[in-house]
Order: sequence, then C-alpha cells, then structure tokens
Amino acid sequence: MIPKKNNTFKQSGFLLLFLGSLLIFSNILGLYLFRTVEADDSFVVNPATRKLSASDFWGEIDTSQPIDIQQFAERLTKAISERILFVSPDHAHLLHPTFFENWIIWFYSLNSGYYQWINPEKAIRLGGGMCSQCAIIFNKIMNSKGYTSVILRLNGHVVNEVVVDGKLFVYDSNFNVNFNKQLHELEGDPEFLYTTYLQHGATDEQAAAFAQAFSTPEDNMRIRFADKYAAAGTMQDLIEPASFYLIWFIPVLLILFGIKLLFHQAPIKTTSI
Repeated sequence: MIPKKNNTFKQSGFLLLFLGSLLIFSNILGLYLFRTVEADDSFVVNPATRKLSASDFWGEIDTSQPIDIQQFAERLTKAISERILFVSPDHAHLLHPTFFENWIIWFYSLNSGYYQWINPEKAIRLGGGMCSQCAIIFNKIMNSKGYTSVILRLNGHVVNEVVVDGKLFVYDSNFNVNFNKQLHELEGDPEFLYTTYLQHGATDEQAAAFAQAFSTPEDNMRIRFADKYAAAGTMQDLIEPASFYLIWFIPVLLILFGIKLLFHQAPIKTTSI
C-alpha cells in the first residue's frame, strides 16, 4: 500500500508543475499579448500626432554620429511627442499591463489608478500615457546617454530639464516644445508660455493651465531620477526591474520543486515484534 504521505507529495508536485507550466505559458503569450495604445482608440486625445512606430522611434534617436546634448534633447523631445499618444486621466486605468505581459506588475498595478512604465522600452512599446510618462521616458533615455536630466513637476503638468552649458533648459516632450529657456525665465512670461503651447497643438484651456503651472514656482519640484519619481513612495522602482526576471525564475522554481515532490518517497514505518 502506498503511504498517504506519498500521495500528498505527488498531488502537491503535480499542482506545482501545473502552476509553473501555466505561468511560463502565460509569459510566452505575453510576448504577443501586451498592452498597446493605438491612434484609433476612442480614449486617445491627439491621434494625429502619432507619426512613429516603436521601432521607428529608436531609429530616430540613434546617435551613431557625434551629436551635442542640445541637439539630442531636441531630437528626443520630437520623437517622444510623435510616438506617445496622450490619454486623458479618465482613461488612465486602461494603460495597465496585461496579465500575460507581466503577471507580477499586473498584480502590483491592481491597486494603482494609473501604472506608468519606468522601463523606456516598455513605455515606448505601449505608446500612450500622460505627460508624466513622457517625462519618465525622456529622463531615462537622457540619463542612459550620460547626460544630466531632471524631471520637473509643476502643478498640473510634468516636463523635463537638461543641463546645457551649465544651465538647466526646459523641454516638454508631451507637446514637442524646446523652450531653450530656463525655468525662472518661463515663470515670468506666462504670455510666451500660452502662445507657445497653442502653437504646438495645445487647446486654449491647456495652454492657459500650463502657463499658470509654470507661473507658480512655489509648488514646482525637481526629481533627479525617473525611478524615484514613478515610485512616488512605493516600491515600484524595485519591483518593476526585478519582475522581468522573477516572472521566469518563479515558475522554473515551482516546476523544479514540483518534480522533487513527485519523486519524493515518504519513509515507510515498520513495527518490531
């Protein structure tokens, strides 16, 4: 007779094998079933601005030839504005990754009203978001090239600053605006801000709101690294990069442990006469 413990081990082993295999199969599906934002989605505010595919984006910012920091910042600003479609806050929940794409981030994002990728490749593949997602992409790519970039959070808008010749110049990749000015210059010129945003496709209401946001310096905040900005007091800056490895490591571990349980034999107790 097979000991009951052996039956329990085998059942647990089959369960772990099944769960691990299911998660690996889910990961494979995630290579194809991932969230994207398209120009014809009803919740997209500015569909006409989409001019680049994800692969075209990386080609646009390729720097095989020497280029100075200001030229690269302008090129990156334009590329982001032509790839990332603006999604209104009312529909931000639609930007969460799918279970198949990354089941760890999917679980993590359930309690979040708006998940924005720290990883620029994932964000560019998604192709949509709000101004903060654009600022994160800009910051991550600029920093990866060895340039000094800062996320500038205003009251109601998020832009970037880049150190050029020892000065912080403001860039808004959400609207493809290269101000070529410092923050203190913009704070004192709301009319210039209003006109500039109108010229770059903002509505009258948006242009007025952005001009107001710049003109109230007391609530402006600089964040050096996108990881800390996106995390905002949570552990996203640790969870997201770790999840890319854990979604594969955990299922493999479950399978190995399941195999061990399948071949485990509980000791048979004998009674002495």
